[in-house]
Amino acid sequence: MKMKNKYLDAFTNHVFFRWFLNTKSDKKINYFTDIGSDFEQTALWSIFATCHSVQLQKHAFTEEFNVIGHGETPDNISAANGEIQFVVSYNGLNKYDSKEVEEIFKEVNRIMQKNGNFLFSFYVGNPEFHLKHDGFYDADEVYRLLAKYNFEVVNDLVVYPWPYFLNKETIYPNTANEQVIDVYREQKSFQEITDDDGNSYTFLVPTTNLLTSLGSEDFASLVILARKDSDFTEPANDDEEEE
Repeated sequence: MKMKNKYLDAFTNHVFFRWFLNTKSDKKINYFTDIGSDFEQTALWSIFATCHSVQLQKHAFTEEFNVIGHGETPDNISAANGEIQFVVSYNGLNKYDSKEVEEIFKEVNRIMQKNGNFLFSFYVGNPEFHLKHDGFYDADEVYRLLAKYNFEVVNDLVVYPWPYFLNKETIYPNTANEQVIDVYREQKSFQEITDDDGNSYTFLVPTTNLLTSLGSEDFASLVILARKDSDFTEPANDDEEEE
């Protein structure tokens, strides 16, 4: 059963937004930099802090939304060294190849304050299929680049609702506030499940790492909150002759 993109995006958006609010609250952030997120995301987040959107067209439809468009490329941002406290990118980096993503991580390190936060999400797939375009990326490569450019992973999560299934649960039972809500519960084994409308589904809990269990066209979303440890400096060239 193929995961519907809308469910994956809904789960990812929920996690991303919650982490965004927690990070903003902890750091009392007045503004942040966004790389490549859709405008509906940046417009929502800008309720809580001014969004400096790197790639949004400069001065385009932004004043009412507290969003400032800079019309730049993410590997050449106009912010000064160590100026930015918080950088976000909601599924905005998948369209770039490995080398381009590496340059973006390097640039994020340059503009970010020490201990600044980098919150982003990627679509990731099974590395067996070597898919790095059209919604897929290699998760191990993302972690490698973070380490290379001096980012420490504070929190991370692979979002993939399957094998979760929507159930109904009663909260505040036997009170005036009793209500029935929809919740997702993890399924622990192979099983047939029938929903309220009589539709049957088979859910599989992978016995190995989730990503390596995905098919060639399946993908998940990786959400990462990373913190900058230190400025990145280019390694010395061992081939240079000593003076």
